[in-house]
Amino acid sequence: MKERKNGHGIVGWGMIWYLLVISICFFVFFSDETLSEMEGNADTIQNKYKYAIDLGETDTAFSEQFIAGAEKAAEDYDVVLEIAGVNSSYRKEGYRFIETAIMACADAVITVGDDEKEWMELYKEYGEKLDQMVFVYNEAQAGADVKYVGGDNYQEGRMLASTLKEKAGLEKQKVVFLLSSKEQKEGNLRVAGFCSEDLQDQYFNIVQVHHVQDSVLAAMDVTEQCLLNDEDIDYFVCTNEAITIGAARAVIDLNRVGDTEVIGIGTSEEIERYLEKNIVSQVLETDAFQIGYKAVEVCVKNSEKMEREYIAFSVKEHEE
Repeated sequence: MKERKNGHGIVGWGMIWYLLVISICFFVFFSDETLSEMEGNADTIQNKYKYAIDLGETDTAFSEQFIAGAEKAAEDYDVVLEIAGVNSSYRKEGYRFIETAIMACADAVITVGDDEKEWMELYKEYGEKLDQMVFVYNEAQAGADVKYVGGDNYQEGRMLASTLKEKAGLEKQKVVFLLSSKEQKEGNLRVAGFCSEDLQDQYFNIVQVHHVQDSVLAAMDVTEQCLLNDEDIDYFVCTNEAITIGAARAVIDLNRVGDTEVIGIGTSEEIERYLEKNIVSQVLETDAFQIGYKAVEVCVKNSEKMEREYIAFSVKEHEE
């Protein structure tokens, strides 16, 4: 009995040592695998950027396509986006967007801008805490540190002027500019491009320039007031989708279709209908999806040499 007991004890201790060695090997092997996975996850976390997008109004065809492009780039480049107006944690009362974005440790701010002057002052104040700022759609004239993605605003203005010249005929045309409130700075690039044709003395005359809040109702109100004060206005030149729609609705409401034409920038189903009926006579289109994608991509690549990334635009006119 004693020998059997000792023999059984020897076998028992052998099994214990065997299992212990197997367990250690198993732990070392899988702990290495787990460590590798953790290191991989850490790399992923380190490479994942966080960008804040201040798009202003988010209920237009442009913004819908822009957001879709930005989100596709964010998926491709492993970026987290916060979009103001789309359930964004950055939309807080009492703080300007760039301030809340910086407090939330955003790596970059992508914005259509409000007042360019204000944004440049904010960038000077907070620039050291912010890796990048990118303007989209409305091109900043100052600040080489601010990158830009969108249409060439100056060339857009030139294109509007040259096509309007073809429509003007023999009589000088009265033109009213309705500019986005995001283009507050006098001598903005679209107007500068329009005037660069140096044709206004012969073919048309800019009689008024209005900075309009980016909403359909605000644009309607300004357009109606202009028409009530001066029935001889021939063209309203608008610089974004919401203003173009508002101006067109005002022309309809005041029964000025055929007498006053709207020229705009942007596209939507409503603008397409106005084009068909010649209420809007022409629009400039840019690829909003591509702008959104490029804006995120530019931030990821963080190229110091790249300051302007122009997206091609095209002219779409009413067909007789």
